[in-house]
Amino acid sequence: MRAIVRGLMTGLILVLVGASSGESQQKALVVRFVPSAIPADPAWAGWKGAPALAVALGPQAIAPPWALTPSIRQLTVQALHNGTWIAFRLSWKDATKNSVMYTDTFRDAAAIMVPVGKEAAITMGAAGQRALILHWKADWQEDIDKTFQDVAQLYPNAWVDWYPFAPGEPPYDMTAWTNPESRRYLTGWVLGNPRSQPIKRTSVEEQIEQWARDEKRFVIVVVVFSILICLILVILGIVVLQKR
Repeated sequence: MRAIVRGLMTGLILVLVGASSGESQQKALVVRFVPSAIPADPAWAGWKGAPALAVALGPQAIAPPWALTPSIRQLTVQALHNGTWIAFRLSWKDATKNSVMYTDTFRDAAAIMVPVGKEAAITMGAAGQRALILHWKADWQEDIDKTFQDVAQLYPNAWVDWYPFAPGEPPYDMTAWTNPESRRYLTGWVLGNPRSQPIKRTSVEEQIEQWARDEKRFVIVVVVFSILICLILVILGIVVLQKR
C-alpha cells in the first residue's frame, strides 16, 4: 500500500479553487504512515509533526469572475496514510470567510486531483486519462455545521407565501420535508443528484473526471436530434393550419 500511495503522490496536483499553481515544478510531498484510523478532524493530534509542503498559487483567468490578483498566495498541504486510507489536510491564511455561493463571487473551496492511472492531464484528465477529484466546499460545510443554506439563509429578506405540500410555515426547513409531494418540484433532489441533497454527510464532493470524444458526439447528436424534432413539429403545425 505504501508503494501505491507513493504512486498516487507522484501525480498529485493541488488546486485552490479560483487559483492555479504558480510554479510548474513542486517538491515531493512526504506521506507519513500512522498505525491507526484517521478521523476527518483537521485538529486531530495525529497531524502534529506531519511533513508539510507549501504550494504556491497564482491568478485565476479561466472562468469569470476572474481573480487576476489572487488573495491567497500559497497553501500548506499535509498527508497521512494507514495502509488503507490516505488523508490530506490543506490549510491557508484567509482574512475573510466566504461560505455563500453567489453568482458573482466564489466561496471558499479547495480541491485535490489524483490520476487514476499512471498520469492525467492537469485539465481534469483527458481522453483515456481518468482523474479523481476531491472538492471541499465551504457552503457544503455550512450545511453540515449549521443547516441547509437555503434561500432563507442566503437572502434573509426574501419571502415565500406558500409552497405546495410543504409542512410548517415560511421560512421553510427543507430538511424536514418527508412528503414526496413536497419534493416533486425539486427535481435534482427527487432524481438523486448528490449536489441537490439538502442533508449532506460530507463537505467534500468526489468525482471521476475524463474528457471523452464519444460523449461529446452524443451531446451533439442529442442537440441536433432535438432541433430536428422541433422543425418537424413546426412543419406539421404549418401544414395543419393550411388545411384549415
